[in-house]
Amino acid sequence: MRWFDSHCHIDDDFYQDHRHEIIQECQSQGLQRMLVAGTAPQYFVKQVALCEQFNLDFALGIHPWFIDSDAPEMLEQLEQAIEKFKPQAIGECGLDKIKGASFDMQKDVFRAQLKLSQKYNLPVVIHSVKAHKWVIEQLQSISLNRKGVIHGFYGSKEQAHTFVNLGFKLGIGPFLCRATAHKLHDVVKHIPLENLILESDSPFGQMNRKGIMQPTSPLSIIEVAKKIAELRDITVKQVAEVTFESTLDLFS
Repeated sequence: MRWFDSHCHIDDDFYQDHRHEIIQECQSQGLQRMLVAGTAPQYFVKQVALCEQFNLDFALGIHPWFIDSDAPEMLEQLEQAIEKFKPQAIGECGLDKIKGASFDMQKDVFRAQLKLSQKYNLPVVIHSVKAHKWVIEQLQSISLNRKGVIHGFYGSKEQAHTFVNLGFKLGIGPFLCRATAHKLHDVVKHIPLENLILESDSPFGQMNRKGIMQPTSPLSIIEVAKKIAELRDITVKQVAEVTFESTLDLFS
């Protein structure tokens, strides 16, 4: 089976001492593609160098947690990096009502990145925490050619359908494997499989292993796929193939 982790942070220092081994293990188990999401301009050079070394896909963007008072300069640096490094997507970018810069500043920076998506014809990787209403408003006001993915989706079935109708994929991660994630279970049962893509958010996703919450690795997407297969009463192979092709199409 072929696997594509649509969202990870394998460049994070968490992996500093065992990054090569993790990537080798992933490749040996059929994880053919990984997209490394960006967070802020000060990390782009390191991120891109790593992705070039291991032949990984990558996105460049300004995460709402990393926005500071120099937001205009950050956006200028982002555009320069897009032109220089030619990423597969813009992100992760978006809105967060729990953490990050002021919400007004987040909206300005998010909208600017959506415009960069238009300009460079790139899909977007969107971070949306307690902010689906505002994200939807922005996506309805700016017509994107390439659309993108709602990373770590956790919302209602109605919100899921709205994003799908706007042309977006839903990134489904380790949270799905929690017994208490009833709302997300319902979404996964009813949204067409081709609109779901797998993500680990490693190492920041949390997977319950024998009662202990542990950081994820990119291979966590296999456990996510097994849960999707269980909820939809289909085979894991079906989940692997459909999500691989959908993710490949999104970021190619």
